[in-house]
Amino acid sequence: MEKIVIEGLYKIFGPNPEKALEMVKAGQSKEEIMRQTRHGVGVADANFVVYAGEILVVMGLSGSGKSTLVRCINRLIEPTAGRVIVNDADVTQLNKKELRNFRQKHLGMVFQNFALFPHRSVVRNVEYGLEIQGVEPSQRRDTAMQALEHLGD
Repeated sequence: MEKIVIEGLYKIFGPNPEKALEMVKAGQSKEEIMRQTRHGVGVADANFVVYAGEILVVMGLSGSGKSTLVRCINRLIEPTAGRVIVNDADVTQLNKKELRNFRQKHLGMVFQNFALFPHRSVVRNVEYGLEIQGVEPSQRRDTAMQALEHLGD
């Protein structure tokens, strides 16, 4: 069963990305696009499927677009083109209220370091999303501990 489907996802940074989008689709390099348009190519034609039970890891060199890709998937950054389907919902078409609800119930993003709460333990950081949803403390702790136990698998 498909859980996440990314189809033709692009992110072009700049005030008028249409010309740069045409250029990247035509095979122009990021450098050439930057030189001619002063627009940056963050993600170019990302396509993949994540099936139920799979874990996807996004790896790459610094500046290769990993964070931009993830931020496009959860729409912290608006994609320039393409589709993001999660659990049969087209994330690119959700309005603000639907997107907020979708993020709370279906997506999570763990930053490498700076967004963790240094005054909280690991388990308290893991509990945080459930805490802001109003989940009872004992249930938060149980759910967080179950999630952490999977890390060793």
